[in-house]
Amino acid sequence: MSTTNNGRDNFRIEYSHRVAKEIEKLGKRAISKGLWQQFFQAWGVISVSLRSAPEKFGDPLLDLPSMKLRVFHRIVFPVSLVFCVDAVRKLVYIKSVHPFPPDTY
Repeated sequence: MSTTNNGRDNFRIEYSHRVAKEIEKLGKRAISKGLWQQFFQAWGVISVSLRSAPEKFGDPLLDLPSMKLRVFHRIVFPVSLVFCVDAVRKLVYIKSVHPFPPDTY
C-alpha cells in the first residue's frame, strides 16, 4: 500500500497490508480507551513529517548500505513507529507501529 504524493511533498510513504491492519487495529483500540484525539493527531504529525523530512523526523537506528536504506525510530504519543528511508528514490517504508507506552491501549 502507499500514500499518494500530492506534488508538494518530497517523499512517498509505503507500507504493507500487515502494517495497514496494525494501524487500523491500534486506531480502534485508541478509540475504545478514549485516546482517539491523540491517536489521530499523532498520525497527522507522522504523515506530514514522513512526507516532508523523514530523516530529520526520526532517530537513526541503523544503516543498510547495500539496500541504500536508513532505519529510524520515532515516538509521537501514543504511537511508536519504525520506518526506513530511501533518500535516492524518495520513499519511506513504515516497518512497524506500536502503542506507546506499550500498555497504554
